[in-house]
Amino acid sequence: MLPQDPNSGHHDLGSIQPQFLVDSDTNCTSPTKPSNWIKIAYYEESKFVGDFVSHIDPVTVDGGCSPFDNGRFCLRSRSHLERNQKASNLLNHIGRGIEIRKENFEFILQNNSPYGIFIQSMEWNLRENKEIGEIRKLQPGEKNAIFCIYNFANHLQERVHSIFSPDTPRADSSVPVSSYQQVANMGNMCVVRCSFIKGWGKNYTRQLVTDCPCWIEISFLKCYEWLDKVMNQMGPPDGRGPTSTS
Repeated sequence: MLPQDPNSGHHDLGSIQPQFLVDSDTNCTSPTKPSNWIKIAYYEESKFVGDFVSHIDPVTVDGGCSPFDNGRFCLRSRSHLERNQKASNLLNHIGRGIEIRKENFEFILQNNSPYGIFIQSMEWNLRENKEIGEIRKLQPGEKNAIFCIYNFANHLQERVHSIFSPDTPRADSSVPVSSYQQVANMGNMCVVRCSFIKGWGKNYTRQLVTDCPCWIEISFLKCYEWLDKVMNQMGPPDGRGPTSTS
């Protein structure tokens, strides 16, 4: 995570990716306590309904109502006093929902629902040279890698390399605000949005994911953890920061 050579004062960029991949593969902060690797937030249109964090692999998301299973997020277990008829009807048809699991350096999502699901993953789109905001559809029974840790590590390493490259002119050792923001924006890659049954975007009447009756936002916590360590090693950006009057 950007360790410094005490003799040169320069960051040892070569150690970034391998250390991250080792950390991500173990998924444990200690031998006795497994760490949470996934967070799922559930929305009905623009209303946040509830969330779920787990260290269990795999996890499932379905329309059930059990509140006690650490490896299963039952959407009906999160009550919503303003739930409309569209969301209630859709929850009736999600069935077995989806399963998310880790396979090597990839997070695999499998559609076990009897209907299609719609996915927006920045990392998946970049990996396959698609438009960054493209929405993919998985039919019943289909699965795909919605996030690749190795590819994320490569993108982050490239951005950090460009900042600390000897060819990058800097007045001092601080990081330009624009470069710092580019690294911070990598957090957007750690999030995947998934809507059940109803799609959104240019091919649908629903233009925004917040127009969908039932959708989730999946966050991969290990990637956030590593990004945070990298940003802490970078230090604050240069330039004048915000003030109470700006």
